[in-house]
Amino acid sequence: MKNYVKKYLFLFLIAIFIISCSDVVTYNDNWDDELTSYGPPSITDITIPFDNTSVSTAEFDDMINVIGDNLTDVKSITINDIELDLTTIYATRHKITLAIPREIPQQVTNKVTVITKLGEASHPISVTIPEIKIEGLYNEFALPGETVQIIGSNFDLYNLNEEETVISYNGEDVVATNFTSNTIDIVIPTNAISNSKFVLSSPKVVNPIDISYRNEGYILFNFDNYSDKYVTDGSNEGDPVALNGSFIRMAGSFSAWSYNNLFAKNYSITDQDILDNPQDYYFIFEAYTSSSQPISIDDQIKFNNNTWDPYGNSTPLNTYDTWRTMKTEVVDMFPDSGTYALGKRFFLLCQPKSARSFDFSMANFRFVKK
Repeated sequence: MKNYVKKYLFLFLIAIFIISCSDVVTYNDNWDDELTSYGPPSITDITIPFDNTSVSTAEFDDMINVIGDNLTDVKSITINDIELDLTTIYATRHKITLAIPREIPQQVTNKVTVITKLGEASHPISVTIPEIKIEGLYNEFALPGETVQIIGSNFDLYNLNEEETVISYNGEDVVATNFTSNTIDIVIPTNAISNSKFVLSSPKVVNPIDISYRNEGYILFNFDNYSDKYVTDGSNEGDPVALNGSFIRMAGSFSAWSYNNLFAKNYSITDQDILDNPQDYYFIFEAYTSSSQPISIDDQIKFNNNTWDPYGNSTPLNTYDTWRTMKTEVVDMFPDSGTYALGKRFFLLCQPKSARSFDFSMANFRFVKK
């Protein structure tokens, strides 16, 4: 009798299990994975992923959503006349997520066009095409014979490469190598002189671009004339190579909040245009840091009581044992009134918030017209 009961109990449990499984299958019968289209595609909007804000313009590498219906089974997508790699998109019936390709089109249509197995659809989208930017030489005062980088951005978009790009000095081609999207290495000719320029040209660059070399502009101080504690002619142990005479170097161990007056002098400016229109000028100099001792905003390097933030975003400066040209606005480094206004008194201070070692140098303080 007990075996009989156990047998029917076992059969009852199996029946319950089968019914339960049947319920699960029935529950999923109406699930839609949105991977099937049922007619020609349509596009109703372009939005920002995770935001759903509609947009009419975009930039290279931006992510966008193409919103509509029947957007699967994609055969091709083009933005302007650039065809996207379909392995980089994600398409469902109502949305395609993609990145704006980083490539300059030959023909600007201001449209995204989707072609599927069942039809074609387009929608307006304006893609901003970035300009080529040349910031200049990494070290504008690099010595003849040295290799130095031209720095900028978007070089790849304009096909700046070894085959198509010509960089010349006084009409003669210079050695140019190691082309990347934002740098090109060149060798400074042995006959290069101050206040001259290099010229860059390439088929996709409409107008040749001038690149300044040792533009002296208006030099504030000839450090050869001073014997201050932190002024060196480059002959002391550990000094970097002098670029243009003597320079300032701060090296050694310093306590927290130590007040280190690197350079302070009264001076005058004889160029009236600088005094009248400081907004039209850059304050430029060369800086050097040892690779192991970058400098940050917490080191409180101050020009005329204005704390120097090299990149404007608190990023530390490390020039990795070489000189680098630094450029900032005159109006950001010189107050328009008071003791340190233009043409009165120049003051360079370092007052670190914590104890640390330094090894940095500065040279060639100058004003250069934009």
